Amino acid sequence: MTASQTAESRPAARGIKQGQKAWKYIRSANPDLSRIAMDDGVRQYTYGQMFHQWERYAAVFTALQMTEKTQARVGLLGSTSPETIFAFYGLNMVGAQVSLVPAHNSFSAKRIIHAIREEKLTDFIITDDFAPPTLVQALLGQKKELGLRNVLLLHLSAGGATMNPVLTMAQEYKYMSLKSYYLPICLDALLTQYGDGPVAYAQEDSCEAAFILHTSGTTSGTGKPVVHSDKGFNAAAACFAKLEGYDLPLDNLVSSLVVDLSNAYAMIDQVHVVLSLGGTIITVPGNAINPEFYRVIAAHKVTLLFCIANLFDYWIKMPESTPFDFSSLRLVVLGGTSVSANDKRRYYDFLQKHGCGAITLVNGYGISELGGA
Repeated sequence: MTASQTAESRPAARGIKQGQKAWKYIRSANPDLSRIAMDDGVRQYTYGQMFHQWERYAAVFTALQMTEKTQARVGLLGSTSPETIFAFYGLNMVGAQVSLVPAHNSFSAKRIIHAIREEKLTDFIITDDFAPPTLVQALLGQKKELGLRNVLLLHLSAGGATMNPVLTMAQEYKYMSLKSYYLPICLDALLTQYGDGPVAYAQEDSCEAAFILHTSGTTSGTGKPVVHSDKGFNAAAACFAKLEGYDLPLDNLVSSLVVDLSNAYAMIDQVHVVLSLGGTIITVPGNAINPEFYRVIAAHKVTLLFCIANLFDYWIKMPESTPFDFSSLRLVVLGGTSVSANDKRRYYDFLQKHGCGAITLVNGYGISELGGA
């Protein structure tokens, strides 16, 4: 598909109702359930399998009363992984408000507790890689005082082209140790128990406060929570699909997560937009801070890369012998900050040096309150 084709032919612009729940919008935009939606380097999920996982998670949240009916507001502190995204849309399915807590908070129980109080969270989910035993114990110990109904542990299976097998084994060992103490709050056990149960689907219409994302703090020094509606997420996807002048690789849309899910650049652009366009999301442990991240582009034939300037600067300084292969790329979006014309030229030349053919490199960024770029 080329840029000259009409906006009406693009997947997210076929008259799909934007004022519906975010999960429903993606489901409506993807009638072909056999396409690959997510790939974590170990497993692939088709759109049909992904939607089934959303429903399984939603069944657990229904059983635990983390729903629209109970006015649940759930904090989700998770890595860039399929499991975190399953939980996010599963919560959206049952109408719980979801706050994506910044990953840097995982280094401080005090910060997490502050976020729980400030945002009046009723439940909290944390992935095992962000959950040292001391933090889990602190949350469980103050659960009543904080007004939390549930504290849940979400296990990730880390692997793929960028993951050291020794680290994979260490992560698995850590989780088994956590599970031996905290089995009743482990989501994999709860999925076995409740995953085939009923789902308390939320109302079909968009909620004005469906999601809470967070700013980076680049302007004020302190990041702040920003409320978004389902419709805002969906409108962003529709706008991206209608972009004129860019050759969006919709015939073979493969992208990758590069930054923490708590901000608009990640959760709206890199997740919701890509899934609304029927693309494939590659998830990488550690995303852009993983020194082996560049391997993902060639290994998975990434065609649309959402990137940050810091990553290009890091790559350019790497040894000449580094086996970069960017030949699959067709569109690169630089987000998060303004990039000078000189830096864009440097990055473009670097891409050309390592296999890129005809490619568009565009700088797009904007305030989180408007969904970023």
